[in-house]
Amino acid sequence: MKLQRLPYDEKVKLLESLGRIYRREKTRELIGDSHEVHERTAGYVQKGIGHMIEHVMENCSSDTVCIIKHDFLDQSPRNWYCNYYAKSSYYRLKKEAVEEFVRCLDI
Repeated sequence: MKLQRLPYDEKVKLLESLGRIYRREKTRELIGDSHEVHERTAGYVQKGIGHMIEHVMENCSSDTVCIIKHDFLDQSPRNWYCNYYAKSSYYRLKKEAVEEFVRCLDI
């Protein structure tokens, strides 16, 4: 299924789920419980979702990285964006960030 065809709210739910998995993997790495599962998928060796997310972020714009990181991957305070963006700019950029991240994820 092409992820780009999902409605926006489903894309947000997907990113929220990926964020929970990402935080869990990062916590396990910090406490030393890192038993990596290697799977061969489409010719690539996957080292976990955390590594995949970091790879996808390398191909995103700086605004997308900032927004995805604060809104989905880290547990930032609710109004974190006030130091970076006007409220209307933030909501516009968040929608663009979700779309860009999903587009890069779907490649």
